[in-house]
Amino acid sequence: MIADSLLKWLSKRGVYAQGYADDGVVLVIGIVLSTVCEIIQRAVKGIEEWCISHQLAVNPNKTEMVLFTRRYKIGQMKRITFYQQELTCVKQVKYLGVILDSKLNWKAHVYAKCQKAITAFYQLRRTTGKTWGYSPRIVHWL
Repeated sequence: MIADSLLKWLSKRGVYAQGYADDGVVLVIGIVLSTVCEIIQRAVKGIEEWCISHQLAVNPNKTEMVLFTRRYKIGQMKRITFYQQELTCVKQVKYLGVILDSKLNWKAHVYAKCQKAITAFYQLRRTTGKTWGYSPRIVHWL
């Protein structure tokens, strides 16, 4: 409820912001990269000031920035600083359990979910033997 005032402040500045529990996301949409960088820098500075005024803090080491685009040539991004630390642009980010990559395809997310399912299958497979545990028919069904 405390962060609701921050989300409202950001939305008044034309920045899409969403929060869930202790996670938050700020989204800036634009065509010109330099303009997008300026808008996000102002939003980040506003978040810093809001945190100081409410005696809260955001860990800049846990803050990630990703540029969603399908362009081949992106251009040079301006530096975005948050709590005197430069934010680096990463290729993918995990938000609320969903892996989002910079090209907005689902390859990384689907791969991670498949790996998790394979791991669960192998753990289940170890519960069966020829003379003990679940029968092979039950394991196959599961």
